[in-house]
Amino acid sequence: MGLVKKILIGVAVLFAGILVLGAILPSETKEQPTIPSAEQALPSYEVASRDESPLGNAQRFEIRAVTDFPVSEDQIKEITERIIEEQKGIENFNAMVIFFYDRKELTYGAYSLAKATYAPDGDWSKAREVETGDYSRHQTVYEFEDKVKDPEKYADKRPTEEEAKLCKAFDEMGVALTDPASSEVLEDEEIASKVSEQTGASVEEILDAASKCAWWTSAM
Repeated sequence: MGLVKKILIGVAVLFAGILVLGAILPSETKEQPTIPSAEQALPSYEVASRDESPLGNAQRFEIRAVTDFPVSEDQIKEITERIIEEQKGIENFNAMVIFFYDRKELTYGAYSLAKATYAPDGDWSKAREVETGDYSRHQTVYEFEDKVKDPEKYADKRPTEEEAKLCKAFDEMGVALTDPASSEVLEDEEIASKVSEQTGASVEEILDAASKCAWWTSAM
């Protein structure tokens, strides 16, 4: 057998041995870091207000809660369950509705994220059909805005914190300037002008912010 042939055979045997040894010995693998999904972490939330909305002798509450954005449907459901249990510990009731917002400054208007109704058969109007504190028939019915289902699509349309503050000031000024005894409707420009005097923002900036907030809190 020639020298070259012997060398080639030796190399082949050595390579085969390395493959066998590699198959026998456990390989060292690095653990890949995992990023917690949105479903694993419960975002912070705050009960901004609780208002009574009685129906006869039935005690009904309207809760306005603020949480993060984006937020998933499952996260809103978990927050809802926590708020319900928290409110049960404060006072018995017949029905409750929770409106979810992504900014505290927007809680003056319609909800921006979701609505959860906890009531007999999930029906707000059936509050009188049960005794106060009896939750045996209660169910929770949810209504989610599209921005919860597809946050990326709506992210650039969300009012900034400063815009939300202008919206709140605009709403409060409108209430302050409105005469309940009069049927006269104030012009938005008039309200924005007063807000401008208070905040230093231009009338155009205020009206743009008000329009953006109105769209953000409208049903989609």
